[in-house]
Amino acid sequence: MKANPFAPLLAHMATIVDGFDVASGGELALALASGMAAEHISFAGPGKRDRELEAAIAAGATLNLESAGEGARALAIADRIGTRPRLAVRVNPDFDLKGSGMKMGGGAKPFGVDADAVPALVRMLIDAGADWRGFHIFAGSQALDADAIADTQAQTVALAARLAEAVRNARRARGRAGRERFCDGTRPLARRRGRGLSDARGRPEGEPWRNLPRHRRRTASSTRRERQFRDGDPA
Repeated sequence: MKANPFAPLLAHMATIVDGFDVASGGELALALASGMAAEHISFAGPGKRDRELEAAIAAGATLNLESAGEGARALAIADRIGTRPRLAVRVNPDFDLKGSGMKMGGGAKPFGVDADAVPALVRMLIDAGADWRGFHIFAGSQALDADAIADTQAQTVALAARLAEAVRNARRARGRAGRERFCDGTRPLARRRGRGLSDARGRPEGEPWRNLPRHRRRTASSTRRERQFRDGDPA
């Protein structure tokens, strides 16, 4: 929607598209005002200010993180306001879109995290209790060569699969979930027979982790999402 800030147009588009991608706090406000649900809005772009991160987290939009530093800031802000953040990682791919007018990958770029650094960052976000949303991979635009576009799409899917496998392997290397701890020292929650949701020490729901910020709590749905991710399906 970067080229279409006209409110009546946005309101119409909100009824016929799956979501909006924004690149500033102002665009986020316009997207929300259009009637688009926050969970269908993604916020990408380097240089996000803390107030923009907070607005996106508070609204429930997905943040496409451009760096590990931005991820740490997002987690700190979510901790402060007591909201579980919806986070994805923008990947700087190791390939580009051949013949494109704007190349967004294939070397040092201001956009995204280098592919080899992504698995460790994703693992940290998941362990911190974020609502993990997946990868944002975009190699270029302004291309008219169908074969080049198809080849880039194939490389994109392959890269996403490799990253998902690397994240899964990183978790395996850390041992079973019952022995893991979040970065703040608390244990992840586990389902125990006859107890519903409890922590790894068997404490029932509400003791004492109920006072933790919501984004550091595990729920049945988030446990299912992480199990799907570990099985190679990050969706």
